[in-house]
Amino acid sequence: MPATQRSSRRYDDACGEMMKLTRYAWLSLAASVSTLALEAVAWALTDSVGLLSDALESLVNVGAAVMLLSMLRIACPSPKLRPVSKWLICRL
Repeated sequence: MPATQRSSRRYDDACGEMMKLTRYAWLSLAASVSTLALEAVAWALTDSVGLLSDALESLVNVGAAVMLLSMLRIACPSPKLRPVSKWLICRL
């Protein structure tokens, strides 16, 4: 099998795995947003600085989840753009 076909197969396998990881990334984002909402409500009810601190820390978790989703999107683009991405990766 030629080297370009081997690397093409690896790319397809990697994209399949990344699509599975995308589900977990969305779950992470949902958990982060719900935690942020709960801590913000708890802060509003109690006026506790500790809960405010936790809510602000949750913003970092939301940002990390968004970054994870965007990196997975860049690493494995939509099927319309895959031939271009596959060509670029196979040539690198």
